[in-house]
Amino acid sequence: MVKVESLTRTYKIADNKEGNFFVRLFNPRFKTITALENVSFSISKGEKVAVLGLNGSGKSTLFKILTGIIPPSSGGCKCMGYDPFSDRKRYVKNIGVLFGQKSLLIPELTVYDSLKLYKAVYQLNEKQLDKRLKVFDEYFGIEKLLNRIVRTLSLGERMKAEILMASIHDPSIFFFDEPTIGLDVNAKSAFKEFLLNYPFGSEKTVFIITHEFYVIKDFCTRILLLDNGKLKLDIETKHLKNKFGYKNLVIDFEGKPTKTIVENIRLFGYPIEIERNSVKIKVPYENKEEIEEIKRKILMYSNVVSFRIEEMSYEEIINWLVGEFC
Repeated sequence: MVKVESLTRTYKIADNKEGNFFVRLFNPRFKTITALENVSFSISKGEKVAVLGLNGSGKSTLFKILTGIIPPSSGGCKCMGYDPFSDRKRYVKNIGVLFGQKSLLIPELTVYDSLKLYKAVYQLNEKQLDKRLKVFDEYFGIEKLLNRIVRTLSLGERMKAEILMASIHDPSIFFFDEPTIGLDVNAKSAFKEFLLNYPFGSEKTVFIITHEFYVIKDFCTRILLLDNGKLKLDIETKHLKNKFGYKNLVIDFEGKPTKTIVENIRLFGYPIEIERNSVKIKVPYENKEEIEEIKRKILMYSNVVSFRIEEMSYEEIINWLVGEFC
């Protein structure tokens, strides 16, 4: 389905810190930035792939190459037998792309009018369009949004419409680049509903760049971790199911926790972090009984104000993956 071999992408950027204006104008200097370096992997049909990495790791550059926006500097990739860049006209009919904060909708048109534009672009007939709309209406109740002006939609409704536009031609490969960035809770919930309920099946391949923990844990079957343009980790999530990181049990105290309390919490045997009037305990993700046991024992202290559970942050997920598997 997708095969990437020794993929490298470099950029030249201006490096004109020295010299006066005329020197920089007539004798410009450049330096080369390597966004991706010798990246290789192979993805089978039906896999759901999370592409992870800190800012500047090369995630978006990889997506631009896989979607045919830019060519690699060296190496190559084949998606469904196509070269994404040189065969772009034929290739893009088979992919659905949703980039965060880059709308596929036209604000002054109704959702249905925007849909008719994509119908023409992808050369769909009425029967194909009706079939796709029925699928989306079954899962997301999209029909009630069709005659609404795009600019009047809430963020959650807009996300549903964006997903419809990216999927109306029934693509074989989906690319989602931070689709929930900048969205409110309802919009994020709409995307979560789509990912976990839409019938992707074994025929649809999905690549997704995301900071959402549930996507990585509950949806994806594969993780690609990039670090400074290099592929640091390529692992199937089935190897993580029984030890997928940890949850942060945060205990808030009335005032700073005493040295005795902190030492007693350390006896549970888990890493802890002390933040002002709270203590964060990193408990293995699947160990729900242990969390309840810790809460029960901590309640013996009269200055406990509250408990709360926090998922791992994006940086914590990456650090945990590197520590466990690299």
